[in-house]
Amino acid sequence: MHKTMNRNSNVYTVIYATVLTVLVAILLSAAALGLKDKQKANMDNEKKQQILQSVATKLGKAVTFENAADLWKELNMDDAMFCVNTKGEKVEGQTAFDIASKILFDKGKIKEDATLPVYVANIEGVPYRIVSLYGAGLWGPIWGYLSVDPEGKVAGVSFDHESETAGLGAKIKDDPAFAEAFIGKSLFTDGKFTSVSVTKAGKPANHGGEKVDAITGATKTSDYVGDMIWESLLGYVPFLQGATSPAGGCKKHEGCKKHEGCEKPCDMEGCQKEACTPEACGKPECKAQCGEKAECADKAECDACKKAE
Repeated sequence: MHKTMNRNSNVYTVIYATVLTVLVAILLSAAALGLKDKQKANMDNEKKQQILQSVATKLGKAVTFENAADLWKELNMDDAMFCVNTKGEKVEGQTAFDIASKILFDKGKIKEDATLPVYVANIEGVPYRIVSLYGAGLWGPIWGYLSVDPEGKVAGVSFDHESETAGLGAKIKDDPAFAEAFIGKSLFTDGKFTSVSVTKAGKPANHGGEKVDAITGATKTSDYVGDMIWESLLGYVPFLQGATSPAGGCKKHEGCKKHEGCEKPCDMEGCQKEACTPEACGKPECKAQCGEKAECADKAECDACKKAE
C-alpha cells in the first residue's frame, strides 16, 4: 500500500522548505538575468545624461534622462571620445565610456598611470572637451563632468553625489545656480593651471585663479567640490594645455624662423600628427576636432610655418 508522508513530521517540513527555497532562488536569478540588460542600459543612459549636462547651456536645452540617448546620437559622441594619459598623450585600446572615474584615484590623488576619458561635443562647429571628475564629499563620494571650451574656459559642469545632505550639500546637484556659476571661469592664468576654486563669499581663490562662492550652509561639501576639480584636472593638465589656446594651444615653435622648417604640430586632437598647414587644417577630421575657427594663418613667413592660431 502506498504510504503518504506525514505533513506534520519534521522531515516533511525540511523537504518542503528546501524545495520552496530552491524554487524562489531560481525565480529570482531568472528575474535578475532578465533585467540585467535593462539595468545596464539605464545606467549607461544616466551617465550619458550627466556627461551632456555639462554642455547643456551650449546645446540651448535641458538634458534629461528621456532625451539623453537621442542627443548623444545627434552629437555622434560614440565617435568623439578617446583616452589620454597624464602626459596628455592619446591612449589606444580602451573605451573612454567604460572607464569608471573612481579607479583613477588612489588616496584622493590621480594615479600617475591613470588612463583618463575625454569626450568631445562639437556644437555649432565648436569642440567642447568634457573631462571626468571624482572625489570625496562630506558623507560619501561625489563626482561629475566639466566641459572646456577652446579658450580654456569652463563651458559647463554637472555634479552628482552619493549621500550629501538634502537641501544643503545635495545642492551641488540640485541647484542649477551653483553649476551655472562655473561657466566662463578660466582654468589657466598666464598659461599656468589655477583651476576654479570654491570658497566662501569674500574669500580669495585657493590657487590664484578664479573662484565660485560656496553654497550657504554647505561649506564643507563646497570645499570638497573645489578639491575634486583641482585633483581631477591635475591629470588632464598636459592634455588641456595642448588643446586650448591660452593654455598652450596650436602655436608656432619658438625655433621657427624665416626659411626654416617648423615641425611642431597642432596639439589639438585630430591634428596631433600633422603640421597645421592650410591643407591639414582644411581636412574634415581636423575641423571636427579643432572647430571651424581653427583656421590657418594666411600670412606666415614660410609655408612650413603656417599654423592654426
